[in-house]
Amino acid sequence: MPPGAVPHCHPPAPGELQAHVAQHAAHDAETPSPDRRPPGRHRDGSKTARFLDAVVARYGPLAGLDLDKTARIAGEVAEEAELHEGSARAALRNAVLAAKAADPSDGAL
Repeated sequence: MPPGAVPHCHPPAPGELQAHVAQHAAHDAETPSPDRRPPGRHRDGSKTARFLDAVVARYGPLAGLDLDKTARIAGEVAEEAELHEGSARAALRNAVLAAKAADPSDGAL
């Protein structure tokens, strides 16, 4: 084969691809990624964490926020945390839902 030539690739044999995918799926199920966090949990010092901290400082506990007001609040606070407004809106909504689900004293969802 001449230098720099790319070897010809043949399609996998029948069943070979499925076996490969199954092997990796089993490994992935056994080894969770260190970046996977439960919903509502953000890395300390991240833009999202700073954003949520700013929301709590300004508006109080997340479980007490009205879901109908999260978009407006996200728009007001996102720039302060240097977070995209759409990302802020999604993060705040998810965090409020998680906080409400975790707070047994709050019966409203």
